[in-house]
Amino acid sequence: MNELKVLLKGNELEIMGELTHETVMLALAQSIPLLTSNSHLKVNLQGISRCDSSSVAYLTALLRECKLKRTQLQLTHMPKQMRQISSVSGLDDILPIAES
Repeated sequence: MNELKVLLKGNELEIMGELTHETVMLALAQSIPLLTSNSHLKVNLQGISRCDSSSVAYLTALLRECKLKRTQLQLTHMPKQMRQISSVSGLDDILPIAES
């Protein structure tokens, strides 16, 4: 089994480990309960060691949940491979990616 950790530190959600088709549902199950309404959340992706297209699906699901809770989302330290997948998928203008 692949290691994945989701930690909330203040208003920053840290994702660490492999974010792939094998772990994305676990990541959502751990992340969604940590979301609060009417707030600002930074998602630090620096700790991701491996990702695939499921990681971008995770980000879009997280964005949807944040919109439902009226929480502003900002993605930081997005790995190069994840950026490439989001670009090819046409999601660069949709995902709130911060310049790192």
